[in-house]
Formats: sequence, structure tokens, C-alpha cells
Amino acid sequence: MPQAMRFKSLALFKSGKANVLIATDVASRGLDIPTVQLVLNYDIPSSCETYLHRVGRTARAGRGGKAVCLVTQFDIELIHNIEDFIGKKLEECVLDQDEVLQGLNEVTTAQRAAKLEALELEDRGFVSGRQKTKKAVAQQQEREQGAIVKQVKRKMPKENAENPEPKKQKPTISKNK
Repeated sequence: MPQAMRFKSLALFKSGKANVLIATDVASRGLDIPTVQLVLNYDIPSSCETYLHRVGRTARAGRGGKAVCLVTQFDIELIHNIEDFIGKKLEECVLDQDEVLQGLNEVTTAQRAAKLEALELEDRGFVSGRQKTKKAVAQQQEREQGAIVKQVKRKMPKENAENPEPKKQKPTISKNK
């Protein structure tokens, strides 16, 4: 993502116009956004310091916050290393499978609705981001190609309009005195 877009996303998040910020570990250091209430670790960092900086985005300026880690069986050793590093056992949150599946169903339904809405907007000519750029570039190329073809047709004599091969002219020799 270009730097300007990163700054824009961050500004939207800080202003409250966006309520979710998805970031890499670069954002785990140096961002001071006091209103962050939740950090969700999709993957467990291999460095204990990185984990500490990630979860440190919450609880700024004396405020409370939560950090949630999605843990698989392959992450257990990393979790134990983090617990040893911070000197505290992390709280395990076991979820009810039916609740998770219900949430998954709601997310899938919302995704499907969003995709349909995006397709409808696209059909009406509204597209955003990279697609818009690709579409605009393709349209511009088509216009340019059409303009070139029109220019070529305009330059051809009428008798050659059906046969675009140019007439062969006899070479002329000019004498300079």
C-alpha cells in the first residue's frame, strides 16, 4: 500500500471515521492512538518484544483495553515464551462452537451482501480503488486506439478505404543546381 494511502487510513482511524485499522508490525511501534480499545493478533509474533508492543497499543493514557490472540496448536510454544517474558499467564478464552458458527454465518452473509452491492455499484459505473484505475486505464486505451483508427481512416484516400494498402509511388529524383 502506498505511503499516502497508509497515512489516509491512519487519519480516518484516528478521527473515528473508520473503526477498524488493519496493520502490520510496523504499526506496533510509534503509533499513539489513545482510543484503541482492542488489538487482535491474527498471528502470534515470534518476538516477545513485538507482542508487547502490539498489545501496548491498547491501555494508552491510563485507559483500559484488550488484546486477543487467535491461537492454533502451532502457537503454543510462542504463547509460553510470551507468558515467561511478561511474567504472567495469558487468560484463555474458550468459545462455544455453536456461537462461533453463528458468528461465521453472520459474517458470510454480510460478505455476500457486500459483494452483491459492489457488483450492483459496478454495473451502474461506480467502482473504487484499484478496479477504478484499471477500468479507467482500459477505457483510456480503448479511446486512444479508437482515435488512432479514426485518424488512419481519415488519412486514406476514398478509393483505398476498403483496401488499406498504400499505393506504391515511383521514386522521384530531384536535381539541385
